[in-house]
Amino acid sequence: MNAKHDLAEALCQLLETKTLEKITVKDIVARCGVNRQTFYYHFHDVYDLMRWIFEREAANLAQTVREAGGDWRQELHTITDVLRSKRHLVMNAYRSVNRRDLERYLMQGYGPVIRRIVDQAAVGLDVGQEDLEFVSRFYARGLLSGVFDWIESGMPENIGDDLRRCILLLDGSLPTALLSVSGK
Repeated sequence: MNAKHDLAEALCQLLETKTLEKITVKDIVARCGVNRQTFYYHFHDVYDLMRWIFEREAANLAQTVREAGGDWRQELHTITDVLRSKRHLVMNAYRSVNRRDLERYLMQGYGPVIRRIVDQAAVGLDVGQEDLEFVSRFYARGLLSGVFDWIESGMPENIGDDLRRCILLLDGSLPTALLSVSGK
């Protein structure tokens, strides 16, 4: 038995029927059959447990994207599929005070994919490391804004059109953006 994982699983199960703000430590420990002392040995509060879940899920998301392989377009779809499979967790985090944690989690998934796209677009261009990092952050945050719009609308199945548009923008504008920020 791994108490941290059991507590995390209990919270995820509770999130299917309750919002994060309505879940108590008492609810979590009752769900997984441990005492409050066990909970507080591992976590300060419910939000601390939620942050731990996001850290674990971010690592899992990065691993899933790496294992999926394929090109970056497929990686973006893979991330969306993973988010959709964790809909209750994502929606509750979005509605809670943990939105910043959700943003960090999503950036750990999307950030490396966007960076690879930027690096590929920069091949043969005279672009400095600082400019590459800036453009990567800029595009990742833009993509993340679209993902937050999707989450805010309830994560409907039809993200395909918006994701397709993001892919077209990435394909079409990156070389120009890289040349612009580098001053060349």
